[in-house]
Order: sequence, then structure tokens, then C-alpha cells
Amino acid sequence: MNKKALLIGFLITGVICTSCEMLKKTELTAHPDPNGSINEQIAYHKSEIKKYKTALDKENEVSLKALTTRDMSEVRRANNKKERYERKINEHQKALMKLEYEQNEEAS
Repeated sequence: MNKKALLIGFLITGVICTSCEMLKKTELTAHPDPNGSINEQIAYHKSEIKKYKTALDKENEVSLKALTTRDMSEVRRANNKKERYERKINEHQKALMKLEYEQNEEAS
């Protein structure tokens, strides 16, 4: 009986301690800021490029799927979105190159 009570007590304590946030550590995370320092701006542009590349991949899949079902309006819509995403990627890459050049100039 005592073993069962101890086991139940330990299980309840474990559930309480793991479900509450008293044991979780708070992390300091840096959020990319388009108006912050050069490093923050670089991180912002890199995250935006990554976001648009994943969206571009998704639209490629949608376009191919619509092409197999011969839904040409969906193919045109997906291709328009792909072009828009590619323009955004190019803009962010140009801004990223400019910021990296500025960072190298400051380091020199």
C-alpha cells in the first residue's frame, strides 16, 4: 500500500512539474528587424528569402498538379505567383548583397 501511494505521489509530482513552466528556461531570441542594425537587417533578408523560396516551391507543386489535371487557369495563377515570389527573392538578394558590402566596408 505504501509503495502504491509513493508511486502515485511521484507520478503526480512529475506531472505537475513537467506541465507547468517553472522548469522551462526563458530563451533570448533575436528577431530580425528590417530597421535595426546591419546584422539584424541581414538576418531579416535571409529569413524573407527562405520564406519566399518555400512559397515558390509550393507554387511549383501547385502548378504541376494543375497542369496534370489541365486546369489552365490555376496554372496561370500559380505561374503569376511564382514570378512575384521570384521578384521578391531578387529584391531581397540585392538588398542582402548591399548590406554585406556595407558590413565589409565597415570591417575594413
